[in-house]
Amino acid sequence: MDFSGEFEVGAEPKAVYEYLTNINKVSKCIPNLYKLDIKDDDNFSASFLIDVSAATESLHIEYLSHLNAKMDFTFLEKSMDNVKLEGKGRAAGTSLKITIEFQIKGLGNSSRVSWKATFTPGLLLKLFGEKLIRSVADDIINDLVACVQKSIKA
Repeated sequence: MDFSGEFEVGAEPKAVYEYLTNINKVSKCIPNLYKLDIKDDDNFSASFLIDVSAATESLHIEYLSHLNAKMDFTFLEKSMDNVKLEGKGRAAGTSLKITIEFQIKGLGNSSRVSWKATFTPGLLLKLFGEKLIRSVADDIINDLVACVQKSIKA
């Protein structure tokens, strides 16, 4: 599943780069994060909840309204104009993978950030269906990106 978008922030590219590559800062934008383990400047583990309550009500499996996820993240690229992060892990006993890339372009005293994300939901796709998983992934990714955008401005 692929997602993409762009936003502008009132910060120079260096400030955007420094935010995106600071694990302590960018990890605060992972929705429902409850545990963070920083291994080094390029690697960290995150445990968080995935809210699937909208789907579980209609399927009458409310007890599965939140799934625990644990993922290991690695920066695949860290350059002033491109930051790429990959996460691999598990939720509900199935493997997950997400890659999110931010391209940074200077606009004088501000920056345009184009982003794209690829999410591979594994067997969650069969459990909940593509429509629901796409909706949940879209919400999580857009919440993360909105948080990044807002936090860079702060």
